[in-house]
Amino acid sequence: MVFEHNIQVVIAGMLQRETIINVKKDIHIDQPGGNLLYTAACYKIWHSGVGLVSRISEDFPQEWLEQFQRIGLDTRGIKRSSQKINDCRFYAFLDEDKYEINNPVRHFSKMNRKLPKNLLGYASPQPQLDSKDSPTAYTIFPDQIPPQYKHATSAYLGPIDFLSHRMLIPELRSGLIGTIILNPSPNYMNPAFWYSAPSLFQGIEVVITNATKAKKLFLGKSKNLVEIAETIGKFGVQIVILTNGKDGQILFDAQSGKKWRIPAYPVKAIDTIGACDAFCGGFLASYLQHFDPLRASLYGNIAASIKIENSGPFYVLETLPELLKARIDVLKDKFTQI
Repeated sequence: MVFEHNIQVVIAGMLQRETIINVKKDIHIDQPGGNLLYTAACYKIWHSGVGLVSRISEDFPQEWLEQFQRIGLDTRGIKRSSQKINDCRFYAFLDEDKYEINNPVRHFSKMNRKLPKNLLGYASPQPQLDSKDSPTAYTIFPDQIPPQYKHATSAYLGPIDFLSHRMLIPELRSGLIGTIILNPSPNYMNPAFWYSAPSLFQGIEVVITNATKAKKLFLGKSKNLVEIAETIGKFGVQIVILTNGKDGQILFDAQSGKKWRIPAYPVKAIDTIGACDAFCGGFLASYLQHFDPLRASLYGNIAASIKIENSGPFYVLETLPELLKARIDVLKDKFTQI
């Protein structure tokens, strides 16, 4: 198997097996997904040199890893757990903005379809707080990062668990990696981590999270997204971006004190799974070239707009350059300073 010789960016996150009934009632059964792939695929719209880092279940399909490699994603940082991980996810869209994650039997029955074997006995994972000290089956340890990845200049840490982020950040900083972008896990964006999250964020160049997670961390303290972004900036973060679906993003530059409201590119959403992760991939692709957060947010918007028009992470790689340029031209003057 041929691997990338020149890893430019390390992208860490979670891999999952997704079954999705999208808005059009198209059914995608047991397909590769997870935040890692949505981010990596959207980064690869523009650039190559991606090294993936993840911990996978013992029964995660080997042919999928080979597929990732064929499309130019380096998989040396993906390691199998010695146990089975509950990596199956089910989503059934009711409309553009709402989906259910429970009771696949009911949804397939309504469509007169037989329940897929991979969903027999399915139970959606219940939200729970991360542990600050105890690893899980999907926790990523520093020694999992291949030596070849240490020559990358940048890293993006998608939602994993608190312990993975706490261990990986200093490990990445010990090499040549100068830019770290963090998308925190919903399982520690919680008031219980109010004193732990700021210490994790300190010194991170860019923190990107969605409005729901941000408001949950600030529960009882603030609901105002601009105020929340400013406070996260005070934790020692240079750039803070809060994504908010159709309402676009709030961007705060802590160094200049400037704030912008960025509109989302308007499209008819078919499947919003991975939208924030797609934004992060597009943002990463531009930011690591120009270090301009406004320009990068534009690319993030365009990546997310393409992703939500269909299901799964990889069809975005078929996007024509002319479409990318046309959408960029539509949004390039729509930023509003606030």
